[in-house]
Amino acid sequence: MLRKVYFAVAFLGLTFGTKAWAMECGAHSLPGVAQRLLTHRLPSWKIVELDDLHPDDKKLWSENDQDKCPGVIEGDFEIPHSYAVTLIQSAPGSLVQMLLLLEPSQNGYKLRTLNEASPRTFPDVLLKLPPGVYSDAEHTRTVNTKRDGVGYFHLEAGGIIYYATKHGFKSLVISE
Repeated sequence: MLRKVYFAVAFLGLTFGTKAWAMECGAHSLPGVAQRLLTHRLPSWKIVELDDLHPDDKKLWSENDQDKCPGVIEGDFEIPHSYAVTLIQSAPGSLVQMLLLLEPSQNGYKLRTLNEASPRTFPDVLLKLPPGVYSDAEHTRTVNTKRDGVGYFHLEAGGIIYYATKHGFKSLVISE
């Protein structure tokens, strides 16, 4: 059966995680090697945390996903035990956000960019989406993911799923 994915379903029904995120969010929710890689390669960036969200988004997140970090998810995206991480860099009057994947490698972790740095008014959040069939908002395109997907959402507005294929990562807008 084709699963129609709208934001409410993705946000309320398809979120998964562990209670450990409630205690540790940001860089502390990553393995030490991954933390050091981010600090070394992107020293002026920080992982999105609850306090970074718009007040309305913060309330919505706290009511529904208080046990998860809005900026870090672990999953089997392409390689088991990978982490999707969304980072922000802010200056007075501006905010830039990007989405990265940290994949285990022989030397610790390697970085892969899923969404280049772009301006935002408020940060987007991450949700792990299970393998399955996803459709775009117009129902003109569907994908059947075999692994976990990275949901990159602007709460109550829209979202994108990033999913692995044999030709690399692809994306699909799944809600508006």
